[in-house]
Amino acid sequence: MTKTARLLDRIALWIDPEPRDGAWNMAVDQALLETASHTILRVYAWSRPTVTIGYAQMLERVQGALPAWPVVRRWTGGGVVFHESDITYSLIVPASVEWSQTRPVESYALVHGSLADALVGAGFDGCRLATMEDVIDLPFCFEAPAVHDVVRGKVKIAGAGQRRSKIGLLHQGSVQQVNVAANFWQQWAEQLADVVDEMRAPSAGVLGRADELAETRYATASWLQHREEMRRVFVYGSLKRGLQNHHHLAGQRFIGEARSLDRFRLFDLGGYPGAVRDPDGCEIEGEVWDVDSDCLRALDKLEGISEGEYSRERVALNGAFRGQSIDVYVYLKLVAGMREVGERW
Repeated sequence: MTKTARLLDRIALWIDPEPRDGAWNMAVDQALLETASHTILRVYAWSRPTVTIGYAQMLERVQGALPAWPVVRRWTGGGVVFHESDITYSLIVPASVEWSQTRPVESYALVHGSLADALVGAGFDGCRLATMEDVIDLPFCFEAPAVHDVVRGKVKIAGAGQRRSKIGLLHQGSVQQVNVAANFWQQWAEQLADVVDEMRAPSAGVLGRADELAETRYATASWLQHREEMRRVFVYGSLKRGLQNHHHLAGQRFIGEARSLDRFRLFDLGGYPGAVRDPDGCEIEGEVWDVDSDCLRALDKLEGISEGEYSRERVALNGAFRGQSIDVYVYLKLVAGMREVGERW
């Protein structure tokens, strides 16, 4: 495996010696992101077996398959993770660090590429980034590799969820199926950054803020049952299940397959399609997803909304979705000379 370049100039490594409960583990990551002036790699453990679910997941859809453990909703995306014998870490990158602006798919691949290299260096041969051939679409994180997760053979070794906001990037990861040595995290930190500082503990202010967030947010029933206002999106190309950009929908809710009532012409743009409105076109096939605000922003960026490549517009769909408010990405640029592909990508 080719060694990845260092991603960061400086990082503080905090190996928390005290196992914590689920709410506090989630709360301190938010508190650190709110206050940090530099990147932090936090490695931590759980005081008892715990389940975490992704920010956008519907608890009622998975609850029947969960063990009788405490359940906490993460601030990050992704699927269901069982924290019993895993090793968990968080990469906290404040907005003041330029790397926090790295595109979502690139940052996920870079962090996991570096982690895979570190695992190989620690003697776990065969660790690599998952490709489309490895992808499985299930709600349980470690049963379902996504593109750029870390796998060893066909076994998922590491996955993560991310949260982007105006205060920076939070990447919460879990490593399973391997037993790493005590010095592994120091070695990985040195691979991630040019300079590694030891962090013994956060400030009293950060710890107090974590206590507050644990009590008022992460430990509450309202947060666990939380339902953010979701946006319904119709996707017709490489974002569909099993295709190369589907990982951008990780942690979001699949609603169903659908066909447009509006008519389009669908063109091959070189590995992905563009739908152009045309009353003489055809109804196109796709999938309907509910996405949270972070995912919607990431999709807008992926589709080049600000560059004028696509426009996000309302679309009328057939069947059960008739009359609903649903968005679609419509291609805006010239399609002269491009191959038309019919109703399905």
